[in-house]
Amino acid sequence: MLMTKPAPEIIEEWKNIYEQYKDRLYPNKQTITELLNYLNRKYQLTEIFDEKLDFVIKGNAAENSLLEYQPKKDILKSRGFYVENSGAGKILYENQDKIFEGSKIIAGIEYETNFFLVEGSSFLYDELTAFHGLNERELSNYFTVARYISCLSKFGMLNSVIDK
Repeated sequence: MLMTKPAPEIIEEWKNIYEQYKDRLYPNKQTITELLNYLNRKYQLTEIFDEKLDFVIKGNAAENSLLEYQPKKDILKSRGFYVENSGAGKILYENQDKIFEGSKIIAGIEYETNFFLVEGSSFLYDELTAFHGLNERELSNYFTVARYISCLSKFGMLNSVIDK
């Protein structure tokens, strides 16, 4: 989860990571249904029915140029969830970034574009990024690849993905 403007040396590092891994990765994007099933298995979720959240999810999905499919915003189908502060979710809340402390953790998904977002937990965002995988367009973007490699490494998943 990028929360600040990166320094030029960080951008160079991303480009180096991209060069190191670009030929060892392949499209492996999970569907949004698989992502939601993963979330449901691991965390207790409460669905949110909120027009503002719906607007944010659809807006972010519609404006993401790296998604495989770019439909018009009015046909998008989104859902939003609170991650409850219990079970595995308790660990997310106990380790929230300072900027998010005291905020509910929200996960949003959009079915047509296979898009997700997370608010309130960079850890959950990284976890879902590692699980979700990348599509062909995303594999051509140095930032996306570097972030993905970082997330895979964080969760001990890198070797299970490269060179398959």
